Amino acid sequence: MALYVTLWKYTTEGFKDVKKAQKRFDMAKRAIKASGGKVVSIYGLMGKYDLITVMEMPNDKAAATIILKICSTGRITSETMPALAIDDFLGVMKKV
Repeated sequence: MALYVTLWKYTTEGFKDVKKAQKRFDMAKRAIKASGGKVVSIYGLMGKYDLITVMEMPNDKAAATIILKICSTGRITSETMPALAIDDFLGVMKKV
């Protein structure tokens, strides 16, 4: 499966009910799983972004769908990057 790293930032609306974050995380994890994906890890951050996730998804379309669904709540924004395992990345670099 493809890996995706997403940086998340709460909106003003997201901070207003931040105490419900656990409920929203659980809902997001279920939605990712229902889309054929898996949350690899989630970390809280201090700085420009509030959270980072690494998830496996079947393809770009599935990843885009779930990320747009999560962001459509208006409580969070995101920046997502596809990621390669380091061995795959190094293999690509050898071909350059």
